[in-house]
Amino acid sequence: MKSRNIELIGWIGVVMIVGAFALVMFQVVEPKSIVYILLNIFGSLFLIYESYTKKDFQPVVLNAIWATITILGFLSGLL
Repeated sequence: MKSRNIELIGWIGVVMIVGAFALVMFQVVEPKSIVYILLNIFGSLFLIYESYTKKDFQPVVLNAIWATITILGFLSGLL
């Protein structure tokens, strides 16, 4: 995949995560809402992909942890 496309995926991930945070802060969605959860998970996955292709591993680890916490939080809400 071209470098510009990979970078675009990373920027989309940033917008998704920051957008999710803004939606919660402005009380548009709840922290346990599916919209918030999906924005965080996919935003993290996009950033993992972008960072991994650039061999920038600190953001890979950070976003893997972020996605894991989000998934575990979602699953705990189901139980």
